[in-house]
Amino acid sequence: MTKKVFTTVATIGLLLFSMHRVFAQDVLQGTYVFQTSGEALLTDAGDCKANGTVPAGLTNGFIHLDGQGNITGGSVGITLGVNNCTFSNYSLTGKYAIQKHGDGIVQATGNLTTTVQGRLPNCTGTMLVNQPFNLVGKSNGKMAEALTIETYGAGDGSTYTESPPPGPISCTATVTNFVTSGSVNRVVK
Repeated sequence: MTKKVFTTVATIGLLLFSMHRVFAQDVLQGTYVFQTSGEALLTDAGDCKANGTVPAGLTNGFIHLDGQGNITGGSVGITLGVNNCTFSNYSLTGKYAIQKHGDGIVQATGNLTTTVQGRLPNCTGTMLVNQPFNLVGKSNGKMAEALTIETYGAGDGSTYTESPPPGPISCTATVTNFVTSGSVNRVVK
């Protein structure tokens, strides 16, 4: 009898937890436009003009959170060092998870990876791989609003390249820290 009661209570607890998790993810579900600015640390830069701490940012992008922990996005630009890889040069993929939901605050953390989709030769080797980020905002119970995004650290394989137009790539550096922040606005359909 005790075992049946324990099993029933445990099952109800798991169902309530699952419902809370789905609700929290649904609050963030949607498409957003964003832009960040900050700085990055480039190492192993060799002959690159940019080395050490340089200006950095993600420009004019959109990001879609599917409510199931998956991210897609596009039309993203990366400003890094002496390169300004204007928007529409990169697409985004990644994962996110709800870290905190309560008191009207919703927070998600995850990783983004950029993929070149543009044509600028100096941008073809610049990429962010498994770039950590935080997304924080207020929830009205139905959707998230007043969101900010922050990037920090850098995933293995994140690189910076330079090249004279029309190419080829003349140098490569490692992105060891990409620290930016900015606002995020929901796209209303």
